[in-house]
Amino acid sequence: MIVAWGNMMRRVVDEFIQQHVTLQEEIEFTQTYLDIQAVCFSDRLHLSSDVPGDLHSSQVPSFILQLLVANGFEYGIAKLAHGGTIEISASGSEGMLRLNVCNDGPWVLPMWKATRLEVNTSDVRTRLQALL
Repeated sequence: MIVAWGNMMRRVVDEFIQQHVTLQEEIEFTQTYLDIQAVCFSDRLHLSSDVPGDLHSSQVPSFILQLLVANGFEYGIAKLAHGGTIEISASGSEGMLRLNVCNDGPWVLPMWKATRLEVNTSDVRTRLQALL
């Protein structure tokens, strides 16, 4: 876990000023994040990934996938006694890349959408707006 944490922090420092990385690099960083989470959740945390190999070289905003996965983990499955699965998928069409992050946790209560979740997803929104 200490090695994974060190690798994660090294990436944060190395790519702090870098706006884009490959989807493959972002997936690897996100996997490191989940590996760290798995130390606490052992066999209760699962990852399913469906990302075609031809999309691995696509450019994505740094840390964008990790932010989405962290949100799905924190609000979707972290509090479940049986744990859960986070699913990452990607598709490409006409020069556009679509990333999907889903979890099999409970639906979020409507009152949370305007408070807690808005804070986390606003980080994603801010990153995307800054790049446009």
